[in-house]
Amino acid sequence: MEHNLPLILDQCLDALGRGQSVEECLARNPEVAAELGPLLAFTGELRALGRPEPRREAVQAALVRIGASLPRGSMRSIAGAGPRVGAAWWRLPALRWATAIAASLVAVVGIGTASARSVPGDLLYPLKLVTERVTFALTTAPESRAELRLSFADSRLDELVRGAQRRGTIDPELLRQLLREAELALQDARPAPAARLKLFLAKLEGVNAYQKAVLKQLSAAARGGDADLLQRAISVCDERGRWMQKMMTSPQGMDRGERCWGPGCDWE
Repeated sequence: MEHNLPLILDQCLDALGRGQSVEECLARNPEVAAELGPLLAFTGELRALGRPEPRREAVQAALVRIGASLPRGSMRSIAGAGPRVGAAWWRLPALRWATAIAASLVAVVGIGTASARSVPGDLLYPLKLVTERVTFALTTAPESRAELRLSFADSRLDELVRGAQRRGTIDPELLRQLLREAELALQDARPAPAARLKLFLAKLEGVNAYQKAVLKQLSAAARGGDADLLQRAISVCDERGRWMQKMMTSPQGMDRGERCWGPGCDWE
């Protein structure tokens, strides 16, 4: 039976934030305890740093330390990656090989520099996603979480473009994720006072406009199903732009609690 390790990890991170122990999380999920244990221990290391917003360098150093503790294939499960071009390295004898490579990269250029430019299928892409997941889980302020969502959306857009340049096709999952992150960013910002929400909407509008411009550039060279997929995403960006303009010019809308996308603005 397949177990959704990313979902279980997210649930346990939320539970740890509410004061539950690592042992309690592992006891509830014995079928994935071998993969889950090192990741939750990693979270404990970050919490011990005493910083509400963990430094990227500390996250990356801890990732290298726990890499050797993870069973083979765990990082692939966490990343949620299916068969992709360039993913053949997962069939090598053990994940420890990948950890050794990552440690070498730290010594030369730093794993942050190496993983930040990775795309699905690359060696360090799963490390990049785990860093994002744990950083977000340890960020408690709603507006800070919303800002993180926008940075994740920017990463997915960059990965989409570089993946299209490399393979000549559009990754529909990355496209879904980048639009979903903007949607979740708005949800995280919803509790903010009307004036601050209006400022965030202005920033979100800029992000949305940039996404739309990039998607249009990709659409100009796309064919067949990729072109249809991109056109649908562009239409979603159009609807979102109109909705945000309406909210920013009609403060009473926010006062009435209209703080989520209107019809036609959702990807799914």
